Amino acid sequence: MGGLRKKIPVTYRTMLIATLAIAGFPPFAGFFSKDEILASAYSGPYANRILWAVGLAAAALTSFYMFRLIFLTFFGKPRYDEHKVHVHESPKSMLVPCAILAILSTVGGWFAAPKFWGGADYFKNFLDPVFASAASLSPASALSEDAVHTLELQLSAVAVLVALAGLLVAWWFYIRKPEAPKRLAQNLHGLYTLILNKYYVDEIYAALIVRPLLWISTNVLWQVVDERVIDGAVNGVADSARGWGGQLRKLQSGNERSYASWVIIGAVGFTVLLLALLGMGH
Repeated sequence: MGGLRKKIPVTYRTMLIATLAIAGFPPFAGFFSKDEILASAYSGPYANRILWAVGLAAAALTSFYMFRLIFLTFFGKPRYDEHKVHVHESPKSMLVPCAILAILSTVGGWFAAPKFWGGADYFKNFLDPVFASAASLSPASALSEDAVHTLELQLSAVAVLVALAGLLVAWWFYIRKPEAPKRLAQNLHGLYTLILNKYYVDEIYAALIVRPLLWISTNVLWQVVDERVIDGAVNGVADSARGWGGQLRKLQSGNERSYASWVIIGAVGFTVLLLALLGMGH
């Protein structure tokens, strides 16, 4: 909507804290969790530098799109009609939980902060009993404690710089040069279209999965199995019962002479059958 920073200041502040946390800026909680993940991917017992690079790129993109959200929503000129849209803060039932989450997002990671100046990681110590069996299976690090500590600080600095780069790029695009995204989309039309359409994953999924299933459901399961087999069997039994019933009900004519005739025919038929059976017995 744009320009909401002064309209809903409490929502803006809590959203800004959440963005700083998820982007991984210190001293917010997201910094410590992201730092631990990236450090383990880079130098842990089962380190994988490719995964570390992918995680770092994802951290940069996270910072970029979250600050893009902040800048487009709360900064710039309003992109709505103030005469038709009444912007106001949410009720306390929403603001109070947001404020609590904002406080936890700010101080929640401080239990791990002492490790950066050589102290204990209280959060890790708290979780050690849970991961004790997994830790015992991990090979020991070949680096000394001082080397590990130095590497952690270096990796943390890299992660913060990456988050800062995402923030600055978002600021440049949506505050400093708001016309830049449109110009970039025009210059990179093919790539822009590919990303805009989400790499055509939905279209590929529809072509390979959804449409074949719809065809099978319509032409096989519905028209053949349902209509011809199931409905055909049920309707066939009903039609046969209706046909036999229509023929048998003609016997109930209400004519006494007809009934008498059928009784005589039945008695004669039964007598003939009985004599035939007795003859066969002899």
